[in-house]
Amino acid sequence: MIQSLITHAQTPSPGVPAHSCQLSAVILIPSLNYPTGPVAAIPASSWADTINTHLLYPILTTQFILPLLTLKSNTASVVFVSPAIQSALSVPFASPEVVTTRAISGFATSLRQELGLLVSSNGNSSGVVDVVEVKIGNIELGRQYRRGQRHNNKGTELLTWKPHERALYGSPYLSSIDYRLGNPVNIAPKSSPARELHYAIFDAIAPAKKTIFGWCKKKPRTIYVGRGSIAYSIISRIIPGGMVGWILGLRPSSLDTYAEPPPADEVIASSSEAGWEKVAGA
Repeated sequence: MIQSLITHAQTPSPGVPAHSCQLSAVILIPSLNYPTGPVAAIPASSWADTINTHLLYPILTTQFILPLLTLKSNTASVVFVSPAIQSALSVPFASPEVVTTRAISGFATSLRQELGLLVSSNGNSSGVVDVVEVKIGNIELGRQYRRGQRHNNKGTELLTWKPHERALYGSPYLSSIDYRLGNPVNIAPKSSPARELHYAIFDAIAPAKKTIFGWCKKKPRTIYVGRGSIAYSIISRIIPGGMVGWILGLRPSSLDTYAEPPPADEVIASSSEAGWEKVAGA
């Protein structure tokens, strides 16, 4: 259907000259909800679902749409929107988000290099498809979204953990939840308005501006939007990794908080969880 709209002239109504449509951009925004918790407590099914929805599906969507973006010589854009703060700091208890967002960033970089080798019909070797990453920080998305975030981050998932996991990770995990709710996540006084996200995405898909000499300016590879998005990206490059937990107010827990290790059958059951779906294509 989309290919037909691009390759065949379309007449919107009788008496109107036919014209060709063009696909100018595709915007990929995976869900901003990720499972949280220590790696030992995140079930294999959650890992598989997260990789499918946040990594594999965006890649497959790009693979499906990409031939349509290169059908014509007009400039098009592929825009990846992803959260920035957790992945930049590699914060504890957010490994699914860190893994998938960094993987998407690596995929976008490789795709950008690949498309940069294409030559448009006018001989311009700058590439006919731009790949832009939009890294979002704290965005005020409305009262309803904040209410949902608070409801999903009450720490009740600790009840599904095994006793030794609660003893080991419970206290620092609850501290991390208090930090996320109290400071950076969608709290109105410390969040940027949603219109900034709208402007950033519009800048990412709009045609590149021209200089006074008629040359097209290159689009930025990464656009940071939202409070903390660029600041934490810079901080993560200059501070030692061990200080991240200290900045977040987390303190290490003692390995002596439980008396005995988990039973062997419990470890086996955890490592071979029943009923989890394999990643598509594996």
